[in-house]
Amino acid sequence: MDGPKITRARLVMSPFTSEQMAVIGTALADSVRKRIHSGINAAGSPSKALSPRYAKTKQKKGLQNLRDWFYTGKTLASLQLLSTNENAGKVGFSNTKADRIAHVLNATDKAFGIATTDRAAMNDALSRILHGGNIVKFLTAAA
Repeated sequence: MDGPKITRARLVMSPFTSEQMAVIGTALADSVRKRIHSGINAAGSPSKALSPRYAKTKQKKGLQNLRDWFYTGKTLASLQLLSTNENAGKVGFSNTKADRIAHVLNATDKAFGIATTDRAAMNDALSRILHGGNIVKFLTAAA
């Protein structure tokens, strides 16, 4: 018998491509970033007030008097889609220092999480994908 011998075959069924998951994950990351910068926590409520001293420091720098995770801009800038595949997307902080800062800030007032508005943004992206057609992709692979 000539040609390759197939000893194992599998059928992969995934409802989304990694590119589609990237669209959904990016929509989520953008929504979380905008919400945090607006001073809204993950519960959808205004974030806790800043200490008077820190509020004054931010005002002198021309920044918002809000717990908006924004002083230099590096923490929120590093909030992005970190990885994606056909089954999941990972949103987090690409910079180690920003990740530590986010951990500390989140312990004070949980802002990094999925609020109702973030879920709506993710659902909007999902809806655009679902109404675009070709949502199920079948692949056959031999290995």
